[in-house]
Amino acid sequence: QSKASKIDSLLQIANQREFFNGNALVAEKGEVIYRNEIGFADANRDRLLSPDLRFSIGSISKEFDGVALMLLAQNGAVSLDESLQEYIPELPDWSYDIRLRHLMQYSGGVPSPKSGTLRSDDAVLSYLQTLDSLSFKPGTSYNYNNIDVFLRKKVVEAASGKPFNRFLTDRILTPCGMTTAVIDATPETPNMAFSFDNYFTPDVLNITTTGWVFVTIQDIYRWTQCLHSSQLLSRESLTELFQTHRPNTQSPLGHAMYDDGEFVYQYHHGQNDNFEASVYVNEKEKLTIILLTNN
Repeated sequence: QSKASKIDSLLQIANQREFFNGNALVAEKGEVIYRNEIGFADANRDRLLSPDLRFSIGSISKEFDGVALMLLAQNGAVSLDESLQEYIPELPDWSYDIRLRHLMQYSGGVPSPKSGTLRSDDAVLSYLQTLDSLSFKPGTSYNYNNIDVFLRKKVVEAASGKPFNRFLTDRILTPCGMTTAVIDATPETPNMAFSFDNYFTPDVLNITTTGWVFVTIQDIYRWTQCLHSSQLLSRESLTELFQTHRPNTQSPLGHAMYDDGEFVYQYHHGQNDNFEASVYVNEKEKLTIILLTNN
């Protein structure tokens, strides 16, 4: 059997056993060897998945604000060793101690609010402006959170003079050929897959803070190619962006392995309600695996 038929057999059985409902793509040596859509596009089960449908990718969307900030650093518009206060002066004095590098490595020390309590950008900013102190000294510990992501986007806006979504479209999505990606999708956005649980109960697509990217599987494949081809970031900048606070913690790009200074692979996982996404890029084996599911 060919590799494609073996992969398809695996995913079809996974679908029959209710383990996988989604879109899949596998590429080897720059060629797509398998791409398929298996299952339903929504809880009603009256639409099948298709290659043009957009998915939420959860935390994988954090790659875009991480790359945006690193792009500004590469061009000299910011330094990762500068203080957060330089770019968001309306924050309290604790922001003097946070470096932009800390935001990249989730080590800024801003305490995470209770999940679901902050429902807008303005609410997050108000929370930060009334925050008395940090959970720990910046750079001394690790706290994976969406507050650092929000702050990365605000720094991009301050340093570029553009709204984050406009910067993202102009400097990243369009140059990378991600022609069907959208930012901050709504239930009315065309060509959307909608997520549901194992009882076929639909989720409510509810975006709170802004700047989250929704993609087709072709979009995210183009993104992996763009990211690892030095089209946007130099090899040196990409390596710096992959740096983490300590081993087995995350960067904006998820997890990476280097062998004697040489990049081996990247793995990143994201989830938003019953949307889930997985991206694996192995440069040594010239292999890319992408799975997007709405269940």
